[in-house]
This record gives sequence, C-alpha cells and structure tokens, in this order.
Amino acid sequence: MRNEGTRKTQRPMTPNRHATQPGRAGPAPRAPAADAPARRRIPAEARRAQVLAVAGALFAREGIDATSMRRIASEAGVTAPLLYRHFADKDALLRALCDAYFVKLDGYISRACEGLDAPLARLEALMRAYMACGLAHPHE
Repeated sequence: MRNEGTRKTQRPMTPNRHATQPGRAGPAPRAPAADAPARRRIPAEARRAQVLAVAGALFAREGIDATSMRRIASEAGVTAPLLYRHFADKDALLRALCDAYFVKLDGYISRACEGLDAPLARLEALMRAYMACGLAHPHE
C-alpha cells in the first residue's frame, strides 16, 4: 500500500535563467570578482619572456625536478593550456631557457673579443666574458 500523505509535491517549473531568450545568445557574462586581478592580453613574445623568467626563478629556487608545469603556469599568471601552447613540455621550456642564456653569453663574448686579433688575447677576453656573464646572472 502506498501512503499518499508522504508523497512529495512537485514544484512548478520556473524558467531556466540560462535558457536562450529572444535577443540573447546565452547566459549573461559574469562580472569578475572584486578581488580578482585584472587580466589583460599581452603580446605572445612578452608572455613567453614572462613565463621563462618565472620558470628560471622557480628552477633556481626549487630545482627542475621539483617544479611542475602547472606551478610555473600558476606563478606566471597563465593557464596550463596557454603554457603548453608556448612549450610542449618541461624539457622544451628548459631548452628555451638555455637558448636564451647562451644568446646572452654570446653577446658578452662578442663584445669582449671585438677588435682582438691575437689568439691569446681573444682567449683571455672570452674567459673573462664567460666569468662576467656567470657572475652577472648567477641563477641562470
């Protein structure tokens, strides 16, 4: 036997606030939270440089193996998918950091050896430039 007194009553249907209405393509966009940082689009190269700087600092402070791609994305203020759009994996990011450092080192060496013809003078200038670059950028 069924007890009719405990039967739940159905609530009347209310319109779905997310349903498409004439003149509307979907739900109204939500305003950002008051404490949320304002996001702005920056050029891809600037974003890439920002990610490299954050990754380099994290690698130096916490170690390469201890630093995850998600942590790098979070610290850089980007999403993980955006990070992976720039770098396929952590190895690719590390290679990009090394490439950037060697471009910097090459600049030091080129300036130091400019105008020097004697092999010994060039070698000495190269070694000094190598040391100067390393001392100027100890965490890279």
